[in-house]
Amino acid sequence: MTGISRNDQNWERKNPIDICRENRVRETTKILDILMPSGDSKRAETNRRDLFERTGEEEGIYSLYSRHGQLVENSRCFSVEDIAEINWADYVRGFNGCFEMQGKLYPFKNLPKIPTDMMQPIRAVDNCITLKQGEYYKFTASDGSGWAMTVNQYGRIYLSRTETEYATEHGTKEVCIEASKYSYMLSTFRTCSKEYGAHDITEDDITALLEELGVKKGFFTVNIGSESRTYLYSNDGRVHTQFEYDGRYYAYTDSSVRLSHFDVGDEWIIAGKKYALDEEGRLAIPYGEDIFDVNYAPPMKYK
Repeated sequence: MTGISRNDQNWERKNPIDICRENRVRETTKILDILMPSGDSKRAETNRRDLFERTGEEEGIYSLYSRHGQLVENSRCFSVEDIAEINWADYVRGFNGCFEMQGKLYPFKNLPKIPTDMMQPIRAVDNCITLKQGEYYKFTASDGSGWAMTVNQYGRIYLSRTETEYATEHGTKEVCIEASKYSYMLSTFRTCSKEYGAHDITEDDITALLEELGVKKGFFTVNIGSESRTYLYSNDGRVHTQFEYDGRYYAYTDSSVRLSHFDVGDEWIIAGKKYALDEEGRLAIPYGEDIFDVNYAPPMKYK
């Protein structure tokens, strides 16, 4: 086995504090590479730059180089195009409280709040919810304020990046937590306990969301970006995935399964309709019936 062991003469144990300091110096150097102008003026600032690189100090970097126009603290007015670039570009780097755009750094604190008139409501049309990339969708926080959510390339909807930074900068981080919970519910329609996940989500939370979205009982579809999911909003008050529906439907209707603990002619009442077990051990239930709404099932017979 090759490698360096503690017994090797060239092995040197580094102090963790020194490692952290070196990492901070490297980050500072990256920032200075962006902020420093080119040409003679860059050479004129060599001593000051060297001071920052050697000490690893961050204080004064932004104020020192803002006069070159590389970092604009207050005069930058973010346009709609800037906000869109940050929210939907494949990758916009952000570090040390700034976004890097076109080789320049702009502070998070200068980001504006996205106006609500640019946001679309999230509503079901014909029991179908469709959310597309490149659009802002309105999430209403518990205090009544509206926040923009966006769809990423993986078919998930989240609070947009600029709104997240805005909430963090303005002391409203609870909005991020509420939006995360909303995103989870909209993507899964599942209950959850904080013991096993990030949020406490109850049946009442899911019911309230369905009512807010305008979803009616029966099958409904949620299209988020390139992802599409189908659910059944059952009369039992719960939401079931299509996978769960198909599994139960197969058990009721496929002759290879056979309901062996029942007699031919035994009747079920499902969604208010009677279905009798045939000689092949099946129930002739049409696909699409609410098979989770079981009003009556005969007692099982152990033979």
